[in-house]
Amino acid sequence: MFGIFATIKIKPDQRDGFLGTIRETAFRSVSDEPGCIRFDVFQDLADENRYILYEVYTSEDAFQKHLATPHARHAMEKSRDWATGGFEVTRATSVYPNAEGCFISPNSEQ
Repeated sequence: MFGIFATIKIKPDQRDGFLGTIRETAFRSVSDEPGCIRFDVFQDLADENRYILYEVYTSEDAFQKHLATPHARHAMEKSRDWATGGFEVTRATSVYPNAEGCFISPNSEQ
């Protein structure tokens, strides 16, 4: 399993636009991409304008395919408007759990 932890600081007046787009991006990623197992969006408790994306893919190749999708490209392009800077990204490999069946993907109602 290949994971990404991406942190982004959002301009306060751009929060609603960010949340709408990132929710759609997360949903489309887990729904439409066989290699995307999870795409979670967290809000920092100490800073309401700081968000952490937690993404899990079957492989680094699956992540590279994700980056080429229209929804991911759209979100990355829009991040230039939302953010006070770029994404801070940490790439990782899963030690535990390390099997696809250990991750549960959310559905659209959640």
